[in-house]
Amino acid sequence: MATQRATLEQTSPTEVLSNGRRLIYFGGSDYLRLGWHPRVISAAVDTLLTSGLNVAASRTTTGNHPLYPQLEKALARFFKSPAATLASCGYTAPLIAAQAIKGEYTDVLVSDKAHGCVQDAAVLTGARVKIFPHGDTKALKALLKTISQKGRVAVFTDGLSPLDGTIPPLADYLALLPRNGLLLVDDAHGAGTLGKHGRGSLELCGLRDPRVVLTLTMSKALGAYGGAVLSTAAFQERLQKQSRAYAGNTPLPLPCAAAALEALRVLREEGDA
Repeated sequence: MATQRATLEQTSPTEVLSNGRRLIYFGGSDYLRLGWHPRVISAAVDTLLTSGLNVAASRTTTGNHPLYPQLEKALARFFKSPAATLASCGYTAPLIAAQAIKGEYTDVLVSDKAHGCVQDAAVLTGARVKIFPHGDTKALKALLKTISQKGRVAVFTDGLSPLDGTIPPLADYLALLPRNGLLLVDDAHGAGTLGKHGRGSLELCGLRDPRVVLTLTMSKALGAYGGAVLSTAAFQERLQKQSRAYAGNTPLPLPCAAAALEALRVLREEGDA
């Protein structure tokens, strides 16, 4: 019989109840505690009362509520990306991106400390998956030399490692890739926290390149829920045509989308972005 984990009830931004004991809480994913911000809560409640809990359909059928493209535009603007595509949660964002490039790459090189969603995404590409040590540029360079000249390669990594908090040399990774290569960075833990304006690991590394696809979650720094793929407009178009996880999935609940949008506004205002 499976062992059930003890429950935690968060009672304030910094406290939880556990087995009847009130404890100071340093865990969880709401890094900036925007999930408790009055404006963010109000946005979620107002949307729940006026628009209901969810759209109960995929965006490719009858579920494309105006709030979704509004949030996508705000994300693209904040993260200085040509396009943003919502995912129902942060875990699915890399999976959606991977389905967009299925069959296009012969080899996908994955950091050995990559989050499970990044590892799962690599498998979905249909390419040969090879592992390299996190942050080890020399090892990545050596692995790239083993790939045929006719091969096409992508590198998958976290922007901020969830295991040890380190940031890989993303600019060096990209410099090693051929022109037809791709760098997928899952910035679930860096988006909203790293960089001068909170735009994440790409801003911190000074990296802007059309070969980079960024995925993120809105349950960490933004304190809401949902995920997103930031990319070129061409990649977004391919994603919408080829990803079954996008086309057949009910999007995030409307109150969560409204909360994420308001959290993004707060973050932009306070970060003077």
